[in-house]
Amino acid sequence: MSGLALIEKISNNHSTWNLDHLKTTWGNTEGSHLWEEVRDRGDGGGTFLLNITSALDKQITNVFAEDFKQAHVQLIILGIELW
Repeated sequence: MSGLALIEKISNNHSTWNLDHLKTTWGNTEGSHLWEEVRDRGDGGGTFLLNITSALDKQITNVFAEDFKQAHVQLIILGIELW
Protein backbone atom coordinates (compact mmCIF):
# COMPACT_ATOMS: atom_id res chain seq x y z
CA MET A 1 0.00 0.00 0.00
CA SER A 2 2.62 2.42 -0.98
CA GLY A 3 1.74 5.89 0.15
CA LEU A 4 -1.23 4.87 2.27
CA ALA A 5 0.56 6.25 5.33
CA LEU A 6 0.28 9.73 3.86
CA ILE A 7 -2.27 11.79 5.79
CA GLU A 8 -4.16 12.45 2.54
CA LYS A 9 -4.57 8.70 1.93
CA ILE A 10 -5.61 8.01 5.54
CA SER A 11 -8.11 10.88 5.45
CA ASN A 12 -9.58 9.67 2.16
CA ASN A 13 -9.75 6.03 3.29
CA HIS A 14 -11.39 7.05 6.58
CA SER A 15 -13.74 9.54 4.92
CA THR A 16 -17.37 9.94 5.90
CA TRP A 17 -18.35 8.20 2.65
CA ASN A 18 -16.35 5.08 3.60
CA LEU A 19 -17.11 5.06 7.34
CA ASP A 20 -20.85 5.73 6.99
CA HIS A 21 -21.31 2.95 4.44
CA LEU A 22 -23.76 0.29 5.67
CA LYS A 23 -21.24 -2.50 5.10
CA THR A 24 -18.39 -0.79 6.98
CA THR A 25 -18.53 -2.36 10.41
CA TRP A 26 -16.40 -4.48 12.75
CA GLY A 27 -15.19 -7.65 11.10
CA ASN A 28 -16.97 -7.18 7.79
CA THR A 29 -14.80 -7.26 4.70
CA GLU A 30 -17.48 -7.95 2.10
CA GLY A 31 -18.77 -4.79 0.48
CA SER A 32 -16.92 -2.45 2.85
CA HIS A 33 -15.47 0.40 0.80
CA LEU A 34 -12.87 1.07 3.48
CA TRP A 35 -11.58 -2.52 3.54
CA GLU A 36 -11.83 -2.97 -0.23
CA GLU A 37 -9.60 0.06 -0.83
CA VAL A 38 -7.00 -1.26 1.61
CA ARG A 39 -7.23 -4.78 0.16
CA ASP A 40 -6.95 -3.61 -3.43
CA ARG A 41 -3.81 -1.60 -2.68
CA GLY A 42 -2.26 -4.42 -0.67
CA ASP A 43 -2.90 -7.33 -2.99
CA GLY A 44 0.44 -6.75 -4.69
CA GLY A 45 2.12 -8.58 -1.80
CA GLY A 46 4.80 -7.61 0.64
CA THR A 47 2.52 -5.09 2.29
CA PHE A 48 3.11 -3.95 5.84
CA LEU A 49 0.27 -2.39 7.82
CA LEU A 50 0.38 -0.56 11.13
CA ASN A 51 -2.98 -0.35 12.89
CA ILE A 52 -3.61 1.02 16.33
CA THR A 53 -6.64 1.09 18.58
CA SER A 54 -7.22 3.73 21.18
CA ALA A 55 -9.47 4.31 24.16
CA LEU A 56 -11.81 7.26 24.51
CA ASP A 57 -9.07 9.12 26.41
CA LYS A 58 -6.87 8.67 23.29
CA GLN A 59 -4.46 6.27 25.00
CA ILE A 60 -3.16 3.58 22.64
CA THR A 61 -4.61 0.21 23.64
CA ASN A 62 -3.25 -2.12 20.93
CA VAL A 63 -0.75 -2.05 18.08
CA PHE A 64 -0.88 -4.42 15.12
CA ALA A 65 2.15 -4.26 12.84
CA GLU A 66 2.41 -7.01 10.23
CA ASP A 67 1.21 -8.15 6.83
CA PHE A 68 -1.96 -6.18 6.10
CA LYS A 69 -4.25 -9.21 5.96
CA GLN A 70 -2.89 -10.62 9.23
CA ALA A 71 -3.18 -7.23 10.92
CA HIS A 72 -6.81 -7.04 9.82
CA VAL A 73 -7.53 -10.55 11.12
CA GLN A 74 -6.08 -9.51 14.50
CA LEU A 75 -8.37 -6.48 14.57
CA ILE A 76 -11.40 -8.66 13.78
CA ILE A 77 -10.47 -11.02 16.62
CA LEU A 78 -10.10 -8.07 19.00
CA GLY A 79 -13.47 -6.71 17.90
CA ILE A 80 -15.16 -10.05 18.53
CA GLU A 81 -13.56 -10.27 21.99
CA LEU A 82 -14.65 -6.74 22.92
CA TRP A 83 -18.19 -7.01 21.62
